[in-house]
Amino acid sequence: MKTFQKYIKYFILLPILFIQFSCEESTPDDASVGVLVGTWKLTALSGTYIWDAIEADSLRASWRDAATALGDHASDADQTLARYSVGDTLLYKHSYNNTGLPDTTYLRLGGIGMTGVFTENNAYSLEGTYPALLTDTTTCTSFQAAPPPQIHDQGSYGVVYNTDNTGGVLTITAADVLPPFQDGEVTFTNDGNTVNIKFTDRDSHDTRCAEVGITTIDSDRRKTMGIAQAYIDPLTGAFTSVAGDSMATGGYLMSPLLTSWNGFMTWNALQYNGCLAHGTDPSTCAAGIVNDSDSVFEIGCLADPSTCVGKLWYDINALCIGVNEVIVFDATFDRVSE
Repeated sequence: MKTFQKYIKYFILLPILFIQFSCEESTPDDASVGVLVGTWKLTALSGTYIWDAIEADSLRASWRDAATALGDHASDADQTLARYSVGDTLLYKHSYNNTGLPDTTYLRLGGIGMTGVFTENNAYSLEGTYPALLTDTTTCTSFQAAPPPQIHDQGSYGVVYNTDNTGGVLTITAADVLPPFQDGEVTFTNDGNTVNIKFTDRDSHDTRCAEVGITTIDSDRRKTMGIAQAYIDPLTGAFTSVAGDSMATGGYLMSPLLTSWNGFMTWNALQYNGCLAHGTDPSTCAAGIVNDSDSVFEIGCLADPSTCVGKLWYDINALCIGVNEVIVFDATFDRVSE
C-alpha cells in the first residue's frame, strides 16, 4: 500500500536566552545617546527556531488493534506519515504562536524575567528565568519547560557604536551560557533608556557554528527533536499535512488512493490491499469488499471476522531525530539604572 506523505511540524514555543549590552570605556555621558553600561530589565522578547534534520528518517503510525488482529504480521499494517531527508527543515517557528512576548504582562504570565548588568570594563552578568525548549528522548516529545529554568551567566561583551550612538554592533565572548557572536545589533530609543538587541544563535549547528568562531560543535549542544503528534483534521479526525489548531498522537488515515472507502483506511480497505499485496488480481480481491467508512472498527468483531467493518485508528510511533539548530532572537530592555 502506498504510504501517506505528510509534513509534520512539531509546534513549540520559544528558545533560550539572549541579552547583553556593551559599551566602550570612552562612551559619552549624554543620556540621549546609547550607552549599554548600567542595569537593564527585559521588557519584550521573541525568538525564531529553525531546526534542520541531520539524518534521514520516517514518521510512522501503527494500527492500534494490529497485534490482536494480525499477530506476527501486525507491522504489515503500519503506514508512513512523513519521510525526512538530511537538510529538511522540520521546524521554522516563531516563539509563542508567532506573537513573541510583546510586553511585561506577557513576560510575567510566562514566568520569564531577566536582568542584565553591563560594566565599563566590558563585563556583563545576566540573571533570571528564560524560555527553554526541552526534548524527552525516552518518549520523543519536545516541550516548553515549565517552570522556566534559571539563568546565571557572565562573560565579556563589546560594542562598536555608530557615529551618533543610536546603535551599533554587539559582540559576546567568554560567556558561561550565552552563545558567542560578533554580529549582534543594538538599537537605542527613548533617549537611550530602551535598547533592542537582535542576534543569531549558531553554536548548535554543525556548519554554521564556524560563523561564530567554533571549529567543532560541542556534543553537549547537539539537539534532538521529538515528534509525537501530528495535525488532525477537525472534521474527519484524520491526520493532515495542513497546519491546524489541534494536534494528536493518534487519528484515522486518509488517502486519495482509498476513494472506494471515502478516502479512509478501513477494515475492508486493509483486506483489499492485503489481498493485492499477495499477488491476487484486483477483481478477486474486490469480491465482497464494501465501503465501510461510515462506522468505526470494534475489536470484538474478531470473534467472527466476517462481521468486521469500520475505520481503523492509528497511533503515531514517536520519533526522535537529530537536528541542527539556529535561533534568531529579538529582545528589548529598559534601563533600570546607570
